[in-house]
Amino acid sequence: MDHTPKPDASILSLVTVSGNSVVFLPSDPGRVLGDLIKGTAITGIEERIPAPPLSVKRRPDGRVYEIIDRAGRAHPVFRVLQEGETEWTVVRSGSEPRRVFIPLSEVKQVSYKTRNVPMTYLVAPAMVVAALFCLLFGIYGHPFGWR
Repeated sequence: MDHTPKPDASILSLVTVSGNSVVFLPSDPGRVLGDLIKGTAITGIEERIPAPPLSVKRRPDGRVYEIIDRAGRAHPVFRVLQEGETEWTVVRSGSEPRRVFIPLSEVKQVSYKTRNVPMTYLVAPAMVVAALFCLLFGIYGHPFGWR
């Protein structure tokens, strides 16, 4: 792996050198700990379903939870990895989440998100000051007597 995520990065998923896909739970994403990535992963099986499927069932937030293929078989879905014109690639649900510890040397690709903590501490107070300024401007009229 060319770039190691920072320790504060939330690792969403990764691909190992052997080609296995590991998807972490949003409630306990992967984290870099020394030369390991640890977290709670769904040990689902990656599956390819021919497109177009007969039916795609979605939760209210839009996430797919079941696909019925052209043969009428139901596929429980944890996550859709790719929606293609010829096939869909999904991680099947139904397996129990488990703690995993994966050496960085076995990781080929990582999908993660980071937080910019210093920028958060700078922008948040500025937003509060701007909101108060707008609130006071609306209640008391234009400040400084500008017209």
